[in-house]
Amino acid sequence: MLGIQARGLSGGALPTDLDTMVDDYLRVIRSTQPHGPYHLLGWSFGGMVAHALATRLQQEGERVAVLALLDAYPLPEQGRAAGSRPDEAEARAALAATLGYRSGPGTEAADPLAEFTGSQQRRLVQVYLRNRELVAQFRPERFHGDLFFVRATADKVLSDPTAASWRPWVSGEIAELELDCAHGTLTRPGPLARIGTALSAVLDPADEPARDSTSDNTRDFARTSEGENR
Repeated sequence: MLGIQARGLSGGALPTDLDTMVDDYLRVIRSTQPHGPYHLLGWSFGGMVAHALATRLQQEGERVAVLALLDAYPLPEQGRAAGSRPDEAEARAALAATLGYRSGPGTEAADPLAEFTGSQQRRLVQVYLRNRELVAQFRPERFHGDLFFVRATADKVLSDPTAASWRPWVSGEIAELELDCAHGTLTRPGPLARIGTALSAVLDPADEPARDSTSDNTRDFARTSEGENR
């Protein structure tokens, strides 16, 4: 298992654009594992990066056995503008919200950045702001395979996107697992345990070359949206 974090968190340069980030991550992945099958997972903005990595690997002739996205959605064309850049206080609040901490009555008041040093906090905010800009650059290409998608439902309204937002960019089935938690709490122990159990059902058959990357087992917990395989 290989985990990749933004280079800016350790003092490295921030990526100039999304393609630069994908190129960098591909080098890291392929230096560790030169050839597939690959199993890719990304949460939030990392889900967009995982999808971009998957399509690039396929273009390079590699097999991506599993693509799993956690509450990550492609932006509609009209929603691609990054908008005005928030100041540091606004950025800290927005970053805390993405991590499941919101201020106000009845919410968690703890500052999730408090345990970090001043320089680490500045890096976290810088990376968040840069990723926010990179989101607007994401132009997905079509992934040839199945998608395993986890959707956090506790902070969603009917008009919010769903796994079906990926339909134009996924040729196979979309298996969706819904969890009653907020986007920012998907990576806490409870939701992670559920995700891990579900992923186990996906990963086992994915390692069998003759079978698709999702299996009949996934239908025990997921709704599927079928599309043409091209």
